[in-house]
Amino acid sequence: MTPSVYYLDSHLQNPMVHEFDLLVQQDIGMGTVASLSYLGALGREFTNFIDTNLDPATVQTTNITFFDPTGSSPILNGTVIPVKTYTHYINSQYQGITDVTSNINTSYNGFVAEVQNHSLHNIQFDIHYTWSHSLDYNQNATATTTVNNWLDPYAAARSNYGNSIYNVPDRLVLYALYNFPNVARKGSPLSFAINGWSLNNSLQIHSGLPYSAAISGTTSSSSISTGWNGTGVTSYIPILGRNTYKYPRHEIDDIRIQKEFIIQDSTKLQLMINAFNIANKQNIDNINTTAYTLTTFGPASGIATYQTSFQSVSSSNNSGFLYTPREVEIAARITF
Repeated sequence: MTPSVYYLDSHLQNPMVHEFDLLVQQDIGMGTVASLSYLGALGREFTNFIDTNLDPATVQTTNITFFDPTGSSPILNGTVIPVKTYTHYINSQYQGITDVTSNINTSYNGFVAEVQNHSLHNIQFDIHYTWSHSLDYNQNATATTTVNNWLDPYAAARSNYGNSIYNVPDRLVLYALYNFPNVARKGSPLSFAINGWSLNNSLQIHSGLPYSAAISGTTSSSSISTGWNGTGVTSYIPILGRNTYKYPRHEIDDIRIQKEFIIQDSTKLQLMINAFNIANKQNIDNINTTAYTLTTFGPASGIATYQTSFQSVSSSNNSGFLYTPREVEIAARITF
């Protein structure tokens, strides 16, 4: 079996992040504060993996024809795209000779509008909306190594620039706690029934995470690895871009109804009903991202066949404590 090797680049640096923000607040009365803020972060010299064993002198052109009889493909049926394909290694004793380098930069820009009040007795709330955009040069978040991370390691770094896998443009978060007024006299039998009620609501709505239209197989019978151009990177098709698709919007609405009984001045019993995802919203957490499969017809031509299963849902509300079906919990707590 032909091995792969890795080496640390002579200019490898520790990654770093520069963070900065600007905040403007205004008291609008009754303890309510409105604020506008800008948040920024610049990631510099993140780790990247470049296969330096790919031979650019032996690259050949393969004409890929896109086939889709359904008319649903993002690329028109019959479109022919010439693809630069890697066919040889520089050193045939190894598959990949990977340079572990630090040439990935990232940027995050966010604008936040918020209104909050935590001082009123009967009601407290915090609502904020965030618009943001996260961009990078195809950051690799793996904790291990990969043979090659860039689609074409010899192309300009700018060709890898696009939306981050963490890009969530819109996010709305609302928290509200309402304590119902105590209308019965403290200590009276009626107070045990109608006093001490509260309602707590937490709502999150945000854009789905991005993903790329992927391709499976090889473009040419002469290519040295899988993927669009034989470099082993199969995550996206250049003409469609990187992370240009998004999961459906996610919504999480959790509610708590609570009744408090005062047993003694310092001892309280709290009974509560917690409802998670009360609307039973279907939050998609896995989608089929393979848009095309490749069939080769020799070293110079091939067909990319559209997969009708592209963007089909394979999992929802199945992400641990983050996304679940509607769940109801009944609990009791004593504080003293």
